Amino acid sequence: MLAGNPVTEEYVDRGILALKQYYAVALLDPNNSHAVSDTVDPLWHTHMLFSQQYTDFCNDVVGVYMHHIPLDHDYELGVENVAKLYDYTREVLDLFFEQIDEHFWPRTMPRERLICLHKGNQDVYADEIYRHAILPADERGINYAFC
Repeated sequence: MLAGNPVTEEYVDRGILALKQYYAVALLDPNNSHAVSDTVDPLWHTHMLFSQQYTDFCNDVVGVYMHHIPLDHDYELGVENVAKLYDYTREVLDLFFEQIDEHFWPRTMPRERLICLHKGNQDVYADEIYRHAILPADERGINYAFC
């Protein structure tokens, strides 16, 4: 079982596509951080467990290791900020992708299901990249030091 769902090949394929969308958002919107859903998070964790392959992927594709930052639900400000960050991430997914799997990327995320985020790539890319960024820094996506 994965997130309460039987692990079928079709389910895993849908989940991998959702994870790829998350990685794509990190590349296409490097000015901002993004929050992952609780149904995509186990797939991200699985990828990270293959540490050498994950590190190589991050360095080759993203340009830097994408650190996983878990949410402390006892820290109310962190929960509030990750809720904003998830909403922002969901909006960005809608901008970039024609089809979003609502199971893996629910339109709204209850606070108790908020789980984690990754720091944006603000310090990775050269200034030249930022001049051509598709989206500007957004107040909901730039502050990741709140967890």
